[in-house]
Parts: sequence; structure tokens; C-alpha cells
Amino acid sequence: MTLRKSFLISTIALTLGLILGISKSGPSQAATFSRYIQSHKWVRITDGTQGGYHDKTTFTNRTATIHNKYLGTQTWRFYNLRKTNAHTYYANFRTTNHGKKYPVKIQLRSKNTIWLVHQHFWHLKGNYTGNSNFGATFFKRA
Repeated sequence: MTLRKSFLISTIALTLGLILGISKSGPSQAATFSRYIQSHKWVRITDGTQGGYHDKTTFTNRTATIHNKYLGTQTWRFYNLRKTNAHTYYANFRTTNHGKKYPVKIQLRSKNTIWLVHQHFWHLKGNYTGNSNFGATFFKRA
């Protein structure tokens, strides 16, 4: 009788372990940009030290498509996108033309403004210290 009970308990434990192992969230359920960000068109404006690009930008799940009349269409990909709160995302950023990934912080500053701040920016100390005057690329809602 005890052998039967131990076999039954081990069978139930194995079954539950398989069920819980299968239901884990995988890479397909990774963080994406909020529906608010995805449902609007944005205009890319650089920081105050550079001119201004004024490119039309569309954010999708984990990519940004930038339409520039001189350079054509560019695609920016955000790898390992993590959402820390309702307004802040962290990701590794890479363009289609360059192979290196750069850590960035994406902030929804207001309902009309998104900031993209690189982790380490030239002449700035600390992580993610860029602002609208120097170091951040920001997007205004079109």
C-alpha cells in the first residue's frame, strides 16, 4: 500500500511539474511598447545641440520605423525590452546599418513626448543622464 501511494504521489508531482514547466512565459510574451505609443505617429527631434531631423516615426511591438526624405526608411530594433513602470522602458538599441547594440532608456515624458536616452553619452557622467538640451533624442506626437 505505501509503495502504491508513493508511486501515485510521484506521478502527480511529475505531471504538475510538466504542466508548470510548459506554461512558463517565453520570449514571445516579452514586453512591447504600450498601445498608446504604437497607435500614434511621432516626429523625431534631436537634442538642442543638433539641428532637427523631423522624421516621421512609427513604433511597433519592438521596432521603430523612421521615414526620412533624404535617407529613406530606417528600422531601429529594441532587443531585451524591459518595462520598469508605466512610463519607462529599458532596451538594447540597434539600427539595421550597424551591428553594435547600445543600451537605452525610453521614457514617456508626457502624452506628447518620448525621450530616448543612451546609457553613456559623450561628455556626460552617469547612466542615462541625457536631457532635452544635450544627449537625448526625443519624439513629439504628430
